[in-house]
Amino acid sequence: DESCACFSLCHPEEVRSFFIRLPIVTSAASPWYEYLRAVYHTPSVPLPFDLRTLGAFYLPLHAEQFGQVSIPWGGTRCNRTTGRSTARRCAASVCRAWLNLSEAREAQAREWER
Repeated sequence: DESCACFSLCHPEEVRSFFIRLPIVTSAASPWYEYLRAVYHTPSVPLPFDLRTLGAFYLPLHAEQFGQVSIPWGGTRCNRTTGRSTARRCAASVCRAWLNLSEAREAQAREWER
């Protein structure tokens, strides 16, 4: 669902949460593989690719910029008062394709969020 978000970059805490949960891309079946191909304008990406090694992310305001890659992120839907995303959360099944939601990573995220 393109109107939902698995992550947001509106608020510094949301950015931190996003980076903590970034996966290691291990196959071309990952949606991040197509993202990397589009951003770096390359026919292939060396695998495995640890997304947490990247210092910045280019996320389009319109998914069409990456052809068939529809990225479930909050875009510019940020609350002006709280600075937090106002986007509806996607189902966990959607987010698992984009983020490492393993219990080990979630435990690490909880530690960072303290």
